[in-house]
Amino acid sequence: MCISSFTLIRCNCLSGIFGSLQQSKQLYKSFQFILLISLAFVNASCNLFGEKCKAGEGDPFEQVRSYETINSIDFSIPVTLNLVHNPNIGNSKVTIVAQENTYNNIFTKVDNHQLTIEFIGCLEGHGEIIIYVESSDIREVIANSPSRIVSENAIELDSFRLEVNQSSNVDLFFVGHHIQADLNGSGNVALKGGSDYLNLNVNSNMEVNTYGLLSDTTYLQTTSNKDISVFAFNILEAEINGTGDVYYKENPETVSSGSGSGILIEDI
Repeated sequence: MCISSFTLIRCNCLSGIFGSLQQSKQLYKSFQFILLISLAFVNASCNLFGEKCKAGEGDPFEQVRSYETINSIDFSIPVTLNLVHNPNIGNSKVTIVAQENTYNNIFTKVDNHQLTIEFIGCLEGHGEIIIYVESSDIREVIANSPSRIVSENAIELDSFRLEVNQSSNVDLFFVGHHIQADLNGSGNVALKGGSDYLNLNVNSNMEVNTYGLLSDTTYLQTTSNKDISVFAFNILEAEINGTGDVYYKENPETVSSGSGSGILIEDI
């Protein structure tokens, strides 16, 4: 039987189209299967995470965790942080006071002498969390969540640095050579004690009072719209880029600069 070239070409084309359709159907079925598996996994994951989410319950309970010497604290949970400087202690001690069923959600670790405190898992609500950090060498605190920071006794070290990035109330007593405070949140900060140098950077509208910190030399940079109170025996250098005034006590040599409308005012 004689078959024309046109007929052969047409048959080959039809065969190719039919094969492509069959392949497309197989790919579509594979796609459907993968999609169903993915949806099932997502649904199971959502259920799993939903089961883990809980609210704090029960009365406050105390738990103690022991670590190598801690000299820096970086936390990102709402907490009342109590600093206990104990020059005679060996390993540092972290005491957590919180509702009993929340402990597994409060993660702490020490890496290169820095204590990190954060939440893990899902915690919908909880009562007050209080943490005491007792160490011989507390040199830095970084607050990345709303907090209250208090020194239980005098922090007597060569230097100390405070960084506040959220709404916080701070009451610290420091005795040493140099203290630095970088304030980027809201709230109230009171510094007390004595130092050779105070470096104060206020980049938010915090209430700041360091009259209780008897500092020989104070360096201040501020963009705040609130008034700030500082103490300086010998030298006060202030860069004022906000509208808040800077009140000072004693009779230091003063240097003022900046683009703000705030001014230096001696508080007699």
